[in-house]
Amino acid sequence: MACNSPSRNATVSRQRAKRRPQGLVERTFDGNKRTTNYIGFSAEFTTHHTNFLKWTVFFQYYSRNFAITRRVKTRDSHTITWDVVKRDFNSLVAEGLWEEGVEGEQLLQDIRKILMNQTRSQSRSSSVARAARSPTRSPDGTEHDSLALEKLSDPTPAVQLPRLKRLYEDLHTALQPLLPVNHPLLIVLSSPLSPTSSPLRSAITHLRETLTCLRERCAPARDAQIEKLIRRIDDLSSIAPGEDTARLVVDTIRSTLQLSEAMKDDLSQFVLGTMDEKQLRAVIVLQAQQRERELVLELWRPEQIQESWAKWHVENAGSQNISEHPARRMWVYRLVHALGLFTPVSCPLPTTPIPASAELTEKAPVSNMLPPSFFFVCPTLLYLQNYLQALVIAASLRSLVRLPSVHAASLDSAAGGDGHTFMSRIWTLLKAEVDMEPGSGDTKLVNLADEVVRVRHQFGGADIDVEEEARLRGAVDRTLQPHDAVFRLLQGRLLQAVAERVARPLDVPSRASGTRLPERLQTGREHLGKRPRLSAETGPIEDSAKANEPPLAVKGFEDNVLVKALQEALVKLRSCVDWTEEIWQDLIKDGSLHIRADQ
Repeated sequence: MACNSPSRNATVSRQRAKRRPQGLVERTFDGNKRTTNYIGFSAEFTTHHTNFLKWTVFFQYYSRNFAITRRVKTRDSHTITWDVVKRDFNSLVAEGLWEEGVEGEQLLQDIRKILMNQTRSQSRSSSVARAARSPTRSPDGTEHDSLALEKLSDPTPAVQLPRLKRLYEDLHTALQPLLPVNHPLLIVLSSPLSPTSSPLRSAITHLRETLTCLRERCAPARDAQIEKLIRRIDDLSSIAPGEDTARLVVDTIRSTLQLSEAMKDDLSQFVLGTMDEKQLRAVIVLQAQQRERELVLELWRPEQIQESWAKWHVENAGSQNISEHPARRMWVYRLVHALGLFTPVSCPLPTTPIPASAELTEKAPVSNMLPPSFFFVCPTLLYLQNYLQALVIAASLRSLVRLPSVHAASLDSAAGGDGHTFMSRIWTLLKAEVDMEPGSGDTKLVNLADEVVRVRHQFGGADIDVEEEARLRGAVDRTLQPHDAVFRLLQGRLLQAVAERVARPLDVPSRASGTRLPERLQTGREHLGKRPRLSAETGPIEDSAKANEPPLAVKGFEDNVLVKALQEALVKLRSCVDWTEEIWQDLIKDGSLHIRADQ
C-alpha cells in the first residue's frame, strides 16, 4: 500500500503554516512608551503551534513504523527517553522515510527540550482544544446505519424495539419544522412503541404514512423521489426475509431524513423569496446569532462558559460604581471597566497545555481576558479600547493648550474655514493610528507636540522662546502618561459616563406609537402585482443599530470634534452590548446556559 513520506507531509505542514492567518493584529496606546503595541494571537502561540505540527508529523510516522504505542500506554505514564527517540529517528533516516537536514536536527532539538521539561512544569504554549462531544452519527452515516441494520435484523422484538425507537426520534426531530405541532404523525413518532410480534411491519406502515404526508407538502420537484420510496415499500413481499425488511426500513429512514433536509432548504428559499430587504435582514441577523452561539458552544463546554462569566463578572467589582444599578446591567459596567485598562482585551481560544522548552516559561503579563461570550465581538471591543484611549489623549492635549471657548470660531477661521481646527487635526492623527491607515505608523509624539506648539503660537500672543517650547513639549510628554493626574481624571469621567449611558436601554419609539390609521379600508381588494406577504418582526439589534444615539456631554470632552467621535464610539459599543445580550440572554440573566437538545 502506498504511503506518503514524512518529508512530503512536513512540506504540507509548512505550506499550511504559511497560509494560516497570523491572528488579529491590533494596536493600543501605551502611555509609558508612547509607541504602538501589536497584540492579538501571540507570536509565541503561532511559533510553537508550527513546531507542534512538525513533531506531530514525526510522531505519527514514528508510532506507525516503530510501534511506539507499546512503550507509551497513556499520556501520563510513558517511558520514552532521548536515546530511544534518537535511535529511532536515525532508523527513519536510514530507511528513507525522513530527510536528514537542518530541519530534522531542529526537530530533534525541540523534542529533546520537550522531554527534558516534561517533568518540570507545564508550559503556557497550547494547542486549540475543542470541547468534548459525545459520539453520534458518523459523517456519512455508515456506522450508524450498520449498527441499526444489525439490531433490526435480529428476529427478537425486544432487540428491535429500542433501535426503532431511536430511529423514530431521529425522524421526529427532522420532521418537526415541517409539520404542525399536534400533527398525528409527530404524535406517533414521539409516543412509546406498542408491543408487537412484528415491529418491522409496523415500521413499514409508519414510514409509508410519513412519505405520504411529505408528498402533500413537498415541492413538485420532490414528487418523483417520494414516489420511488413509496413503490419500494409497496413492492416488499409479505414473506420477505427479516433482513431484507430491516434493510428497507434503514434505507427508507435514511432517505426520509435526507428528504426532510432538502424540503427545509426548499421552504427556506421560498420564504426568503417572499421577503423584502428589511425582513431578510432580520432573518440573517437571527441566523448569525444562532450560529455564533453554536460555534462558541463547540469550542467551550457550557460549564466553562458559565464559570468564566461568573469569575469575570465579579473581578474588580469593588472599583466600579454599580451598587445603585440593576443587576441585569452590571456586566456593562464590568465591560467598560475592562475597556479602560491598559492591557488589551482578549478572548483566547480554549487550550490544552503541552510540554515545551524552559525558555517559554517566563511570567505571563497581566491579563484582560473576556469570557467566551465575547469571542466574536472581541475585535470590535479591542478597537473601542484603542478608540477611547485616543479620545482621552485628545482631551488631555486640549486641556494642555487651554483654548477658551470664545476662540472656537476664530480658530476655525484661522485654519482657513475648512474644518482643520486644532482638535480636528489632533483627532485625525490619533484616529488614523487607531484605524491603522497606510502611513499612520509614522504618527509619533513629536507630531502631537508640534500641533500643540503651533496652536500656542497662534493664540499665545507673543512668540514663545526655546525654553518655553521645550517646557511645552515636556508637558505633552507628561500628559500622555497613564499615571498622569489629568489623564486619569479625564479617563475616569469618560468611562463612567459611557458606562451609565450604555447600561441604560436606548429609547426607541415603539411601533405602536408610529402606527397611522389608514384613510380607507382596502383589506381583500385585488390589485395588480398583489401577492402574499410574510410578516417578520425585526429585533432590537436592527433597531438599535439604526437609532440615532443622542450626544453625550462629558466634562473635558465638550469640543464638537470629541462629541461627534464619542457618539460614534457609543453606537459601536451599544451594538456590541445589544448583540451579546441577544445571544446570551440566559447567561446574563441567570448565570447559567439553557442548552437545547439540538445544541
